[in-house]
Amino acid sequence: TVTPAPGPSFNPNFAWLLWQRAAADPHGVVLRQREAVTSYAALRDRAAAVACALRGRGLAPGDRVAIFVDHAADAAAAFFGTLAAGGIAVIANENLRPPQIEHILSHGQAGTLIASETPLARQPRPVDAPAGTILPVDALPARGDGEPIERMGMDPAQIIYTSGSTGPPKGVTLSHGNHWAAMRAVTSYLGIAATDRIASILPFSFTYGLNQLVCAVGTGASLVIERSPLPNRIVATLREQRVTVVAGVPPLWGQLLDTHAFTEQPIPSLRILT
Repeated sequence: TVTPAPGPSFNPNFAWLLWQRAAADPHGVVLRQREAVTSYAALRDRAAAVACALRGRGLAPGDRVAIFVDHAADAAAAFFGTLAAGGIAVIANENLRPPQIEHILSHGQAGTLIASETPLARQPRPVDAPAGTILPVDALPARGDGEPIERMGMDPAQIIYTSGSTGPPKGVTLSHGNHWAAMRAVTSYLGIAATDRIASILPFSFTYGLNQLVCAVGTGASLVIERSPLPNRIVATLREQRVTVVAGVPPLWGQLLDTHAFTEQPIPSLRILT
């Protein structure tokens, strides 16, 4: 696990997790999605491009940045790039509709919406956002320069919105220190190692889904992206990609336990279900 060195030179900005991992293992694979793979260095470079674009738009430390991106590599780069620039990330689920997105923009006071073309194009109407708010992630370069700016451990890093199943979504704030502590705790008690392949079934907008990403980056493991709602497709990916770690919520386990390919056919690579 990447453990920041103590002392006056340590920058608690949680984006350092990615910068440190990319320096230690630039060619290691952080994301696997079907045949496409993303290295730690490529993800760091893309995150730096996001940070440069945000700073170029005048982002100040503590400004909120909403993220509405459906491609996993771009979504991960947007998250780490926002933190690197000193912003507060507000990840919106890519399946949300305009009223929900607009609520998050307004309630979260996000002055920038990093968005990819596909989820915007499939909306029933355009998202009502102030002029100049949207930053198209598809138009950003693959590389950028610079390192994460200095932040304090108590500084807010992210606002996570609840599902809104019982009312308007509510924003829950996490600090940079919260993220460091959660990453260390989960990788420790699960024994995550660089040799692991962690299934990413849950969206990054869900705190449990994002935790799979940060645990992978924190240990040098690979994250296997599978967002299909079909349990047979999920099981096929677990087997084909030799996944070792699966994290899920009760509805997902219910689906998998009703799937013959999961309960009756061995998946030799699996070592942790959590």
